[in-house]
Parts: sequence; C-alpha cells; structure tokens
Amino acid sequence: MKLAALALLAVVSAAPMSFQHPMFPVADECNPHCTIPKPKDTTHLRSILCSREGRRQMFVCATCIDAAPETRHETAMDEYRRVIEACDVELFNE
Repeated sequence: MKLAALALLAVVSAAPMSFQHPMFPVADECNPHCTIPKPKDTTHLRSILCSREGRRQMFVCATCIDAAPETRHETAMDEYRRVIEACDVELFNE
C-alpha cells in the first residue's frame, strides 16, 4: 500500500474510533476532534482519512494535539502533512 504514512496512525478499536499514535497521544480535550467512524477495513480507513471531511478532521486534531503543553520531538502537524501527501499520491496513481 502506498499510504505508508497512514500506518503510523494506528486506530483504537471503538466506535467511533480515535486517532492514536505512540508519539502523539491524544489529550482528553482533543478527543472530540480526533475521532473517525469505525472503518470496515484498511481500504475503508484510507477512504475515510483521505476524504475532504477526513482531511479537515485530521487537521483539527493535529492542531489540537500541537496546542497541548506536552513537548514532542515532532509535531502532529508534520504527521498530518505526511498523511495528506500519501493520500494525494495514492489518489494521483488511481
């Protein structure tokens, strides 16, 4: 799968699901911004995250995570950009 960056966004098994990443734990105040519908499979997850609404939601989530006081080696916005780039490459190659 060309969406390797999406593999970095592991999702928790719950409905709705939360974006989770070991480097970017989702703070409680960000949970409302960092949820997606529970995907049926990897292809469905890709379509959710790469949709216009999915991109918007990931942006809001990354912004919220980066606004939290925890210090990280890398920003959530950097990860967001990698996911969006992977989505664009995948859509271009379809």
